[in-house]
Amino acid sequence: MNRIAQAPSSAEVLIISAVASAFPPVLAGAVPDGWNGDASKGCVPEFTVDVSAAGAASITAVNLHAAFPVAGAIADTTFTASGATLTDNSHGLITGDGPVRLTTTDTLPAGLALATDYWIIYISANTYSLATSRALAFAGTAVTTTDAGTGTHTLSDTADTMLIKWRDWGVLSSAPTLSLRQGYAVVCDHDPRAVAYGVTWTGTAANAVRAAMITRSPR
Repeated sequence: MNRIAQAPSSAEVLIISAVASAFPPVLAGAVPDGWNGDASKGCVPEFTVDVSAAGAASITAVNLHAAFPVAGAIADTTFTASGATLTDNSHGLITGDGPVRLTTTDTLPAGLALATDYWIIYISANTYSLATSRALAFAGTAVTTTDAGTGTHTLSDTADTMLIKWRDWGVLSSAPTLSLRQGYAVVCDHDPRAVAYGVTWTGTAANAVRAAMITRSPR
C-alpha cells in the first residue's frame, strides 16, 4: 500500500507591518523556540522572508537585520509612568534589552511589580515601555500601567541582562515592486544565535509594508 508522507507544517512569524521603518528596528520577529533545537532532531537552517504591501509602496534598499544578545550593563536610571509609556530622558535602551528589574522608594505604578523581569520596548530617545518577555518586547506587547505610582522609580540591570546588538543580514531587494497584488520572497540563512530578525527600508510607503518569516518545521 502506498503511503503519502506527511509534510512538515509551516509557520509564519510577523517581522513588521508599518508605513515607516528605521534602524535599529523598533519591532521585529522573535525567533520561535523550536527553530534552534538539537541538530540531530532537526533545527531550522533557513527561512523565507515574505514581503507584501496593502497597496502601492515606493521603497528601496530593503534590508534584513539579525538581533544577537550580548552581555552588557545598564546604569540605574529613574522613570515616570503614564499608561504603557515610561519617560526616561536619553535612556539609551533599545527593544529587546533585558531582563531589567524595578525598585521604588514608595509604590510602583499599578501594573508593574517588584522582583519581576522585564524587557525594553523602544518608543523614542526619551520613552520606552516594558514587556514580560523578550519575544513580547519585539512584538510590541507592553505592560500597561494604570497610575503613576508614588515616589522615585528606578530601573536596574540584573546578572542576566543582555543588550541587543543588530547586524546587517543582507539586502532583500534594492528596488522592489510592491502593490496590492505583487510582493516578493527571499530565502535567508538562519543563525541559531539570533533571537530576532527585523526589516528596514528607505523611501516612502503610503500603504503598510508587511514582512514575515516563514519556515517549515522539521519532520
